[in-house]
Amino acid sequence: MKNGKTPAANARTRLAILAVFAFNAVYFPEVFPPANSPNELSRIEAIVAFVDHGTFAIDVPLKKYGDHEDKSVYGGHSYSNKAPGLVFAGIAVYGALRIFAPQPDNPWAPLFVLTRLLTVSLVSLLALTRLTRRLAREPFRDAGGVITLAVALGTPFLFYGRSFFSHAWTGSLLFLAWDAVVSAEESGKPAGARMVWAGFLAGFALISEYTVALVVLLLGLRVLSGGRFPAVARFCLGVLPPLALLLVYNFVCFGSPWSLSSAHEAAPQYAEAARHGLFGIGPPSVRVMLAFLFDPSRGLLLFSPFWLWAVPGFVSWWRSGRERRDCVFAAVAVASSVIVLSGYPEWGGGFCLGSRYLVPLTFFAALGIPFALKSRPSRWLFAAAVSFSVAQLFLLASSWPYIAWNVVWPVANVAWWTIVRDWVAPNLGLYLGMPPVWSLVVPGLATAGALWLGVRSLFGKRSIVRTAAAVGMGILALVLLIAIAPPLPDGGHWRDWLINFLEG
Repeated sequence: MKNGKTPAANARTRLAILAVFAFNAVYFPEVFPPANSPNELSRIEAIVAFVDHGTFAIDVPLKKYGDHEDKSVYGGHSYSNKAPGLVFAGIAVYGALRIFAPQPDNPWAPLFVLTRLLTVSLVSLLALTRLTRRLAREPFRDAGGVITLAVALGTPFLFYGRSFFSHAWTGSLLFLAWDAVVSAEESGKPAGARMVWAGFLAGFALISEYTVALVVLLLGLRVLSGGRFPAVARFCLGVLPPLALLLVYNFVCFGSPWSLSSAHEAAPQYAEAARHGLFGIGPPSVRVMLAFLFDPSRGLLLFSPFWLWAVPGFVSWWRSGRERRDCVFAAVAVASSVIVLSGYPEWGGGFCLGSRYLVPLTFFAALGIPFALKSRPSRWLFAAAVSFSVAQLFLLASSWPYIAWNVVWPVANVAWWTIVRDWVAPNLGLYLGMPPVWSLVVPGLATAGALWLGVRSLFGKRSIVRTAAAVGMGILALVLLIAIAPPLPDGGHWRDWLINFLEG
């Protein structure tokens, strides 16, 4: 091993990081009473409507759990405006749980948190586990721990993997589909059951978030590039059941198999956006592509600067000659998706953490990074960037995560500002009666431990000194950002409203 550690030691490091992600998913229920997240509430109401009332129309749950803008209207009834894949999964889990528990009285009930844990969080953890195993096979497998750390705890995937949004769920399904394709080929049985399973996962990702259609198509072409028609046939066979389920859902809810919920938006601004371009997506915008990277409210490099290593990583991966089909697939999937999504007028995603529409690309963007970590300076700077990212995302996800599009430098102007004023995200510590800031000590220590282990896995004999230097540099950069970040352009009125709302 280049880092002086045994494979078993590196495996323990990766396992510890996965355990911290799982712990965070349980410790933070990601519910903020009395506030309702329309994105999540829309799905919850659709699940309750089907399981408890035998219909996809959410008229009754709307009255019980609250109205919102994330709905569609057809035939005098209201429906969720979301792609239904996660709703279908939630129906299966919630329906099973309802055998043992009564219908919840509010959308913050533990039954809904458990439904999220057994759908989004569980699949996210499975995808992270497969990522660690894939990275362990790379020629630079000693970087597997820190890259797993970066993805799990240093990106918005941390928040979306423990909430009932579809982004982490969809990204995890896509990665598991790709992993199943590669596993089928490695087993020598590319036309076996694994390829059917890969198609099913890809299809379910598609009906969970329509914007990943291009990635699913590219994955199908990746299978086709193997030159085996039976493999392609089995992959397509797996895609068919989820697509059939979507067509039936569309027919039942909107009168036609080809009529999506987006064609019946209730909110005027969403209905107007959906009428332009292809399902609301128009020509690519260079301005939006740059904003995806650098916007002070949403930019990828603001939240996770370690993504700078992705591009040289893909170049180095191609030059290495190893598994070039997967290199091309991952790089093209990420780049083409960014280009296409830049044509969406609502690219900022409303009240959210980071560029949420890019979260499904997280795993594929990470695959090339190990190839960019050949030199010692590159590793050291990467470790510092990951340390900055993990520390920042911990603060952001431990406070109010629904950031308005015009709230710049959110770690300083929202996260740190709220935490030092003794308000934190709801968590198990609060429910046990701990003071707000003290309730963050346990998850904070767990995250710090994962950060130390992940960074240390990159270095050799003098790992303690180098680890401390890299982590210290990343934390110092975050402290400086919080200290010198420009204030909110509206003089802090949005932030003041937030605190009054939370305290009121």
